[in-house]
Amino acid sequence: MKIPQTARLLASAVFFLTAASAAPIGPKGPDFFGYQGNDIASNLRNVLTSGTTIGLGDEQMSSAINIGFAFSFYGTSFTQLFVSSNGFLDFDGGFPSIVLPEPVPGDGVIDGGIIGGLLRDLNPAVGGTIAYQTLGSPGSRQFVLGFYGVPNFGTNSASTFEMILHEGSNNIEFQYGALGNFAGSTSVGLEAPGSNQGLPILFGAQPDNNSGYLITLADVPEPSTIALSALGFATLLLRKRN
Repeated sequence: MKIPQTARLLASAVFFLTAASAAPIGPKGPDFFGYQGNDIASNLRNVLTSGTTIGLGDEQMSSAINIGFAFSFYGTSFTQLFVSSNGFLDFDGGFPSIVLPEPVPGDGVIDGGIIGGLLRDLNPAVGGTIAYQTLGSPGSRQFVLGFYGVPNFGTNSASTFEMILHEGSNNIEFQYGALGNFAGSTSVGLEAPGSNQGLPILFGAQPDNNSGYLITLADVPEPSTIALSALGFATLLLRKRN
């Protein structure tokens, strides 16, 4: 669903004027699958010059990009992903546009399977660079996707941020540099493939400049561990009674 240019310019102006101030995100989740997130230190990898650039125009999705390792997302393994000009990764190459504002997760035009590091109406056709690179050694590699100085549609307000996928742990990391002030139509979050469920992190606000955020899977005990713990507790009670 392509948004008319006039409507998008009006939305940009309204949200720019009503933008909320940034603040630390804080803990979120766990969601239905066990994803949870919290703030971490700023650590931009900066693959602007060393990485492979992606030439995207307004409202465009890239072709398939190799991650460099198998990455598990909501229990499904992926070796490729797609990049939207609007600040999110998509594992199935869905439609790149967003409706302002679009919460993540949600039941809007986004069809699931996405990681939204800074989902907003960006326009790399008029400035900035999108680049990616796989860093590190096998077993602990990181796939880094960076948006560097990419402006919001219809404004000169540009943002720098990265989405980082971790091999092995399957952690998801967001790193933020200087962000344009466009908070009213910004979303950060995860949406499971083929679903409108996931982990909402921010909607209608934006992260702090020079901040980081890490999403991990909550530690859920195995059923056998739970059973053994229950047995041990029952045994302890019997001993106390005797």
